[in-house]
Amino acid sequence: MQTVQTRVKSVRDTDTDLMRLIASFFVVLIHASSTEGAGMAYNALARFSVPVFVLISGYYLLRRPTAGERIARRIASLVGIHMLWSVLYYLFYRLMGDLPRGTAMDVIRYLITQPTHLWYLYALAGLWLLLPSLQSFAAHASEMEYRYTLWVTGILGTAVTLAVRSGISTTFSAVVENTKIPYAAGFLFLFLMGGYLHRFPVKRERIWYIAGVAGMAVTVLSALLLPRDMAVSLALSFYAPGTVLAAIAFFLGIKRMYAGRNIARSGALPALQTVAAASGGVYLLHPMILRLYERWLGGFFPDGMAWLSIPTSAIVAFAVSLAIVMILRRIPYVKRVLL
Repeated sequence: MQTVQTRVKSVRDTDTDLMRLIASFFVVLIHASSTEGAGMAYNALARFSVPVFVLISGYYLLRRPTAGERIARRIASLVGIHMLWSVLYYLFYRLMGDLPRGTAMDVIRYLITQPTHLWYLYALAGLWLLLPSLQSFAAHASEMEYRYTLWVTGILGTAVTLAVRSGISTTFSAVVENTKIPYAAGFLFLFLMGGYLHRFPVKRERIWYIAGVAGMAVTVLSALLLPRDMAVSLALSFYAPGTVLAAIAFFLGIKRMYAGRNIARSGALPALQTVAAASGGVYLLHPMILRLYERWLGGFFPDGMAWLSIPTSAIVAFAVSLAIVMILRRIPYVKRVLL
């Protein structure tokens, strides 16, 4: 049986275009959700989306060396985009009455650290800083060496990270701290995993799918059944093992769906590429749209209907954000401030 890897070499990135589009909706769903009741379930369900974007980045960026100038430009661009959008959000939330006036230091602190959803730009900049070393490893490591590194970063970045952050065992946390090994390696694992899925054949695909479905089920059930504080630490995390497995299964599943198809002649191909290219802008813009939706239409559904109101607000915010970003991308200089 042909593997996903061997059957998709000639396929362009239409499969990842679809992944980006679907994952961007689930990112919106995360921010439309809450940490109570149905919101907790939707929040846990959607968490796989961010790891998918990291897998895609590793899948493409670890293929070949990248010039240092391009790395420097990209990091500068990410920092610039972060600062510009931080200013926009600061002004937006001030107009909405959500932020106090504050001191000059409060404003500076906000611009550097807020809004919280822009943390991903910092994470992406960190991966770009490490890119030359990671590309060298991805190109020259044997499959055994690559797998070993994935096991180490995967365990450190999921099970160990969650155990430490949840505070389940202070003794275990102390031991981990004393090793002086960076344990927050979840995104590094996902990035390298993306490169691995490009370079090496995928074996036992069905096991990955089963593990992904099971992992998602465990994550959602944990969010619903565990005490709230523990659920937030263990289930509402991009590092949760079930979430990571679900992201990998999703990635492989979309790859398999497109494998072997002659999609180059598909009339939907250009449209999908255009819409998917707006996914980065949707990530940047959607919290504003969600906030406006909350102000204008937040009382549309009666209390107790969160199971319906949450996905509805996510769908509306996603559609409106997508439409706005697609318009902005047609403006020559404005499109530069979008991912």
